[in-house]
Amino acid sequence: RRNNRVKKLIIVLCSISLYTFGQAQNFRLTEIAGGFSTIVDIVNANDSRLFIVDSGKIKIFKNGQTNVTPFLDISNRIEWMMALCFHPNYAQNGYFYVKYKDLNANCVISRFSVS
Repeated sequence: RRNNRVKKLIIVLCSISLYTFGQAQNFRLTEIAGGFSTIVDIVNANDSRLFIVDSGKIKIFKNGQTNVTPFLDISNRIEWMMALCFHPNYAQNGYFYVKYKDLNANCVISRFSVS
C-alpha cells in the first residue's frame, strides 16, 4: 500500500512541478540506482549517504553506487519494514530506529546502534 502511495505522491509532485507561475516547465527523470524490490523510505543521516529501506533491508547509496552489503538486514525476522530514523546525535552515539511489523503482526520500533 505504501509503495502505491509513494508512486502517487511522485506523480502528484511531478504534475504540480509541470506548471510554475502558469508556465509549463520541462523536466527529465533520471534513474540513479536500480536493483530494489520495494522502496518504502529514503533517509539521510546528515552526511553524504542515502539510506534506502527496501524489503527488510537498509541499503546505503553513496557516490552513485549502492553498497553490496546491506547496512542492516532483518528480513528474516520481520513481515514488513516501514521506516528508518536516525538519532539527532547519530554521529556521536550511532543510534538509529527502525519501525516494522514483526512476524506476529505487531508494530515494533527498535533501536539499533552501529559500532
